[in-house]
Amino acid sequence: MKLVSELRRSKDFTHYYKKSSMIAKFGDLTYPHLTFGLHMGWTIEGAIGSEYKIDASYLSPHTQIGFRIENLCTEYDMQILLTESLYNLMSLKARNTLRKIDVITMRECKDPLGIYTFDLSFDNVETVHIPENHKVGDLIKLEQYATINIESFQNKGVDYMFTLDSDIVGLQEHI
Repeated sequence: MKLVSELRRSKDFTHYYKKSSMIAKFGDLTYPHLTFGLHMGWTIEGAIGSEYKIDASYLSPHTQIGFRIENLCTEYDMQILLTESLYNLMSLKARNTLRKIDVITMRECKDPLGIYTFDLSFDNVETVHIPENHKVGDLIKLEQYATINIESFQNKGVDYMFTLDSDIVGLQEHI
């Protein structure tokens, strides 16, 4: 969610995909459109390559489920899709930002699998005040929480971001 906001806001990235060579190859994009298919499961990692280069390879039916969920983003016209196995591991605050959109079956999974999305609204992405010392992925506090010290929250997981972060809250503001 942070990545989607940061990319839409990035002047460097905007400059890159507005180049004539990029427009010729991909068309005139208003904003970059990345898709994310997220799943939780096991995998086996193996090294493949030569004495000069080694790459990791991952084998698992769960890896295939992740790929297939990401491909479904186009079918459902959503940027972020995740499976019920990941949804079940999330905090209640994170779950409350998601919406169940379907139950599907796949040959890699014997049981039906619920899929969820994080609905996105980009109405306020350009209006967010970015601090001067901002690093990509850092929390950008909502104005009403400007005086709150977040260091005490950071060791307790990311739940606080679903309340305090203007990117995450703002992405669902007009939904």
